[in-house]
Amino acid sequence: QTNGVSYRHVGPVVFFRGFTKAFLEGSLNQEDYVNPEVLNEMVTAETGNGEAQQLFEDPSLFRELYTRTLRKWIKDAVDEISANKKFVLIDGVGYPGVGSICGVCNGTVARVCKANVLILGKAGLGDCIDSWNVARTYMEEQLKSATTINSEQSSKSRVLGLLVTRVRTNGEMKKTQSVPLYFNSSTKINNYQCYGIIREQEDLFKEASSGDTSLADDNYAPPGKSSTCHISFKPVEHPQVAPKLSEGESELCKGLAREFLIDIGGVEGIDKLVEDCRKEI
Repeated sequence: QTNGVSYRHVGPVVFFRGFTKAFLEGSLNQEDYVNPEVLNEMVTAETGNGEAQQLFEDPSLFRELYTRTLRKWIKDAVDEISANKKFVLIDGVGYPGVGSICGVCNGTVARVCKANVLILGKAGLGDCIDSWNVARTYMEEQLKSATTINSEQSSKSRVLGLLVTRVRTNGEMKKTQSVPLYFNSSTKINNYQCYGIIREQEDLFKEASSGDTSLADDNYAPPGKSSTCHISFKPVEHPQVAPKLSEGESELCKGLAREFLIDIGGVEGIDKLVEDCRKEI
């Protein structure tokens, strides 16, 4: 926002408390979660007579109606922000399978949006590489699959490689530094890349938070930990303007950006990653 970069502060699909249960039961509000365009397409395809009642009486088709609505929201949001852009970053959520019950896991989102995938990994060596292979396999399966009901076609999106993040500069870094060796040998046939190892910026966090109590909030996970997930009890309308950063937050962001550029190999590293992300798919 400060640098004039277009963004969407909150995505179009919000999993409020009870959302998944309501999805499975078919009890989500139809006015909110059934897109008329999607409904007309499915009614024509499934009933052939233009009658929606039959569709609503079949739980599996009704859930597919929800799923296709959610996917349309996501794709429309990405298409909107992609207009006249050379590069768009789509932030994933959690691990690869998050959202799979509702048909909107990270792999499906990448396929629907025709986006290449960069997997973020954790510190370590064996655990890092093993976790990468589990995530990569799942994502690749999702990228090439298409639902039997939906008319979506498999996309040419692909998994680019791994970026290891939040590695503490102690024993973690010593082990993690060997991760690129795996990509230099075992994965050449598939052209996967290890794009870098991003250090955990403990000192930056301590310096920024020393005079800014907002940085002590649960939204900021300490080194080696994950952020707390705050669950809403109902659908919420988020303003599409990020809250103004405090002075401490602003300085922390600048520091993180500066150190990220160093860890990824400078401008050349950024250019390589962006070039790979933008390759025709």
